[in-house]
Amino acid sequence: MNPVARVWKAAQMRVHRHIIDRNYDRESAVDTQGVMFHRELHFTEPSTGDQSHYEATPVLIFERALDALKIDPRRFAFIDIGSGKGRVLLLAARKPFLKVIGIELADNLHQVAVANIARVAPKTPTVSIQSDAATFEIPNEPFVLYLFNSFGGDGCAQFLANVERSLKANPREGYIIYVNAIHGYLFDRQSFLARIPRGFGEWMVDRIVSPWQVAIYRTTL
Repeated sequence: MNPVARVWKAAQMRVHRHIIDRNYDRESAVDTQGVMFHRELHFTEPSTGDQSHYEATPVLIFERALDALKIDPRRFAFIDIGSGKGRVLLLAARKPFLKVIGIELADNLHQVAVANIARVAPKTPTVSIQSDAATFEIPNEPFVLYLFNSFGGDGCAQFLANVERSLKANPREGYIIYVNAIHGYLFDRQSFLARIPRGFGEWMVDRIVSPWQVAIYRTTL
């Protein structure tokens, strides 16, 4: 990354972390901030994936990505893969989804998410489940799956195989939002997914708002 890009990314993250996201936590009376590395996460069972560190999705980036789907959320279950402290769950629960589910393997993150959900008490049914996100059984309803760089390459491959198995067993409408799409090439290779293009204006705003690539897919099975 060149020096100008590094400075720009640092400025973007400062606005998100220290202004928008801090205000969200304070106004909602929740704890979703901070960065936690793998050594700080407590796992009560082995994982088949390769989890990344914890860092919550910035509020504005998630809201833009979700709005880009242009769907009626009342027909869909929303699942956050690697849901951490639950910020995305609480943001998604502002919409009338059928249900909102978080999948998180680290016990210390899961416990914070449970406390945050109890504190907010969203109207949309919302839960955090302690499980391996790479192999979690996806609900039978049409779905929106969300990832914020939740896995390395091996974990992404296992996750995609899990999604494909679910769709072949029960073909249905589905979407995947992948923020910080480092392994987006693995998603682009899948025959059961089609990447939804972003218009030039949307792309430009994405570059201004987000320090990471945002990729959105729909299922084709």
